[in-house]
Amino acid sequence: MIDVTIVSVGTIKESYWQEAVDEYLKRLNPHAKVQTVEVPEEKITAVTDRDRIIAKEAERILKAIPTDTFVVSLDRAGKLYSSREWADQLDDWTRFGKKLTFVIGGPLGLDPSVLQ
Repeated sequence: MIDVTIVSVGTIKESYWQEAVDEYLKRLNPHAKVQTVEVPEEKITAVTDRDRIIAKEAERILKAIPTDTFVVSLDRAGKLYSSREWADQLDDWTRFGKKLTFVIGGPLGLDPSVLQ
């Protein structure tokens, strides 16, 4: 059984999305131990503050990532996978260890420090 942590910025506000998350977590339960960590979203005061905002969120994200884990940042500029490719990649990521962390940024994306 793999150990998965999902670190995300912000919280799910709509009940239907939370129900979907709960359903997927229930389906994953026999195959993986999944922990979700929500870090506070920085208030957007002006789009020109983007770098400052994502840097503050990055501090919170990096503190929330468990030690001794393989980190995968989910970013809109990242690689796209088919379902089969995703399954193969997941297998590769977990082959050498049982801890995996997925990072999901806020509405302005992820800071380069997280993507590294």
